[in-house]
Amino acid sequence: MVIGYSSAVPSASIWPFDQQGGGFTQQSQPFSPQMGPFQQRWAMRRTRQAAKEEEPDYMDEAMKEDGKKAPAVAAAPKKSWDLPESDVPVAPFTAEDLHKFFNVERMRHLFVDVNMLDASATTEDFSIGISGNVYSSRSLGESPFVPPYPFRLPQNPTRRAAEVIVSSYTINSLLFHAHRTNALLFHVDSSTPGVGNLLKTTCSIDEICISDQIEEVGQRFPGKNLELIIRTLEEPSVEIEEGAVIMKFSGKTMFFVQGSRKKVGSISFTTVFEVQAQTIGGRLVGTLAIRRLVFHRDVDFFGLSARDLEGFRQSIRQALEKKANSTLKKGIPLSTETDSLPLKFNNIHVSFMKNILLLQSNIDLYNTLFSLTGNSAFPALPNFVNRVKAA
Repeated sequence: MVIGYSSAVPSASIWPFDQQGGGFTQQSQPFSPQMGPFQQRWAMRRTRQAAKEEEPDYMDEAMKEDGKKAPAVAAAPKKSWDLPESDVPVAPFTAEDLHKFFNVERMRHLFVDVNMLDASATTEDFSIGISGNVYSSRSLGESPFVPPYPFRLPQNPTRRAAEVIVSSYTINSLLFHAHRTNALLFHVDSSTPGVGNLLKTTCSIDEICISDQIEEVGQRFPGKNLELIIRTLEEPSVEIEEGAVIMKFSGKTMFFVQGSRKKVGSISFTTVFEVQAQTIGGRLVGTLAIRRLVFHRDVDFFGLSARDLEGFRQSIRQALEKKANSTLKKGIPLSTETDSLPLKFNNIHVSFMKNILLLQSNIDLYNTLFSLTGNSAFPALPNFVNRVKAA
């Protein structure tokens, strides 16, 4: 991973590189052996503090139902699932929605090694290369992925004041350790924007719900809502190409009657999907295509087999693609204006290159200094910045 800063076009980047070929040459060892006594004590202290602050996790409690068989119900004929068009308005995800979908606190035991490997300076920029290794305080061992040495600097004509380059090695290592520690749990219920209504067990003729495709759900639990907990069966993997990201994800979806922790079934699956995206007008715009979605044979869902759920599988694939493309077509805003960050970024640009995620942004130095000082110990600093800006 690389960070840097430039003078001609103020730029900042982070990556391993060598002086001749543009790639760091120092081999990065696993993070934990490199940690000194102080770092080890700090990591353990942080882990113990996190354990004290951690409240009982609703999903952990629900996961205790995993492995229990759901009651079998005789199969019923399937109806077609008339999905909404992609231009139907979808409520945007709020920060609270995202937190309910995935609680990032479950990953607080993961650490990224930011030990500096090398640095380089020219008349136009200053770059720092850091390790980017990932480790967990809850498990031992290294990820099976190979660090990218040498890590070549990308040829990119568009420069920004700050640039951060992250290799797919760091991303995949993070996913590997997150899976090993059961940190990748996702929660979907009736309040989830875009898909919550589909989890009704029964609905009127002009609505769409899960019983349109699987009548057994409505027969067994009429007038209810289902909620889902999705966990990984193996570590997800990410492949970054020019302008696209390809992910393989194998997981298990557990179905519950919402609010009761009563498990009604589970479906294991494997999917491969591709997201093509580019930054246009301050938004990340793109498309999503599900290359593959298969249900495993160990289906435990109202006595139905994977073959019985073929229509349901196809409907899920179509629904996910339409919902995702509806959002990606409008674009995801790349703005930090509402964030309480010490640095004020603008003109943010995200791009994908071969095995590289490139994050670029300019820094609003005036607003950054003003927000940091304000009416504090440096009241004259904003006026000084104003004079410099005017000059």
